[in-house]
Amino acid sequence: MAKKSLIKLLLCLALVIATVSMATANGPELMVYSGSIPQGVNQGDGSYEISFSIYTSEKGGSALWTETQKVYVFQGTFAVYLGAVKKLDLAFDLPYWVGVKVGDKEDIWPLTGAGYPLDEDGGVASSTGTAGTSLALVADEVLSANIKEADNSSAQNTNSGAGIKTGHIQNGAVTTTKIKKNAVTTPKIADGAVTDAKITGPISASKISSTGLDADTLDGLNSTDFVKKSGDTMTGTLTIKGNGWPNSFLFLDTNAAAQDAGIRFYENGTVKSHLYWDASTGTLKLLADGGAGAKGITIDTSGNVTATSFSGVKKTTCPTGYTQIEFTHSTLCIRRTSGTYNWNDAEDICGNTTFNGGQMCYHQQVRRACKQGAFPLTISTWLADRVDDDKALYVNIANCDNFDGFDAPATGSHNAYCCHEWMKY
Repeated sequence: MAKKSLIKLLLCLALVIATVSMATANGPELMVYSGSIPQGVNQGDGSYEISFSIYTSEKGGSALWTETQKVYVFQGTFAVYLGAVKKLDLAFDLPYWVGVKVGDKEDIWPLTGAGYPLDEDGGVASSTGTAGTSLALVADEVLSANIKEADNSSAQNTNSGAGIKTGHIQNGAVTTTKIKKNAVTTPKIADGAVTDAKITGPISASKISSTGLDADTLDGLNSTDFVKKSGDTMTGTLTIKGNGWPNSFLFLDTNAAAQDAGIRFYENGTVKSHLYWDASTGTLKLLADGGAGAKGITIDTSGNVTATSFSGVKKTTCPTGYTQIEFTHSTLCIRRTSGTYNWNDAEDICGNTTFNGGQMCYHQQVRRACKQGAFPLTISTWLADRVDDDKALYVNIANCDNFDGFDAPATGSHNAYCCHEWMKY
């Protein structure tokens, strides 16, 4: 009886040894796994139906093993026993990848740790016998060069493939003290990744280099949409709006004494006119002859307006040689020629450059000048008035109320009165 019991015990021991040997050769039937649910899945705390699959490729494909568990997730992470529903039956003699799938979203991660035989350094041995990933992390072991990007390519801010994704980093986990100075460079930030919601507080000028602020980031405009403070040209309409005096003004400041300030007007690249403050004379000037300064209007600080050789705008000062007579609503300039002419020649003489492009005076102009007492009448002087082809008026008596007579325009010979007159504005 004792002999039979000893045989049974030996058989049981042999069976146990065989089972252990089989488990060692083929890998574990159960292993602990911790991870996070896929990016884009609602990551609120609670239970999720998660499907786990093991692949021989990081791209997935045909699964060697798969099971589905109901797993409790806290802050996007979880820990489970792989093989709790369907026992693992893998040899663990080559690299495996584990797929974590919720709904139609799946992340695939390298499977390391328990299940693989360890090498003498504590790392996971691969099928070629080289050391794999250590189960313990030491200082400075996780460097940026050792972290695979989310899509296994050069782009950041992607959610496909394996690697560290946004959803795998808890909010507030990456603090300023954990980021090395100058570690986050422009190539490492995807376009559109830094939104208003991700920026708190003002950005001080010290944090923006002289060339670090691209105009393309301002209101979605391009750098060509902005005008430089000097040496630049703007096309189109400039509109300045304000809410009262003097907020709608365009301010031009010379920022120094005795310097002019103003606006220059162009047409197809050619200077046409200037509107500027003349510091040397203390006047505002509008020049309309390309800025040459000969034709324009000048306004002094007392409001006096002076026009200089400006066709179409009346002058405020009579030309040299004329007597200036001021009336309530007009200014009259009057002058008598020294030579004698027939009427036709006299009209031509008043209009030439010698008399500054004037005209012969009319009867009413001479009468007003005479009544004003500023210009006495001189007998034998042509007037501009004509009665018909054969009669023209001239002064034949020094009487302000009755001084006109008739003479033949072609044969009469007299001096002439030449006039300029303009209305006061």
